[in-house]
Amino acid sequence: MGYQHWDHETLLKLGCDVFQKLGFNDKDAWVITDVLLAGDLYGIESHGIQRLYRYYKGIRAGMIHTDTQPETVFETPVSAVIDGHDGMGQLIAHKAMELAIEKAQKSGIGIVTEETPIITALRDIMRKWPAIRA
Repeated sequence: MGYQHWDHETLLKLGCDVFQKLGFNDKDAWVITDVLLAGDLYGIESHGIQRLYRYYKGIRAGMIHTDTQPETVFETPVSAVIDGHDGMGQLIAHKAMELAIEKAQKSGIGIVTEETPIITALRDIMRKWPAIRA
């Protein structure tokens, strides 16, 4: 099977449209799609835009919740644990990343982990994501 080549903007629009139709707001749809495309750009195709259909099925089956917000369930000045409540891993990891950066800016170190079964190769993608967006 051959590859189809699509430009980044077309895929970004497609992903955002799909996730908005599945119930995510504009910002969350953008974050999810942008992280998926970052996976593709870094060669982690198994966790790139091709996962749209898997997420569609997971949302429709009730395994992934579109209306949940990650919750900080434990916190210290330098660390935190976030419960994702079966939301999208990209959004949970994004919140964890933002909180870790905030803690690091205040105290010099920030360690945040998340409780969710949905994050796999995403940790590698999120590690690189701030540099991609800069």
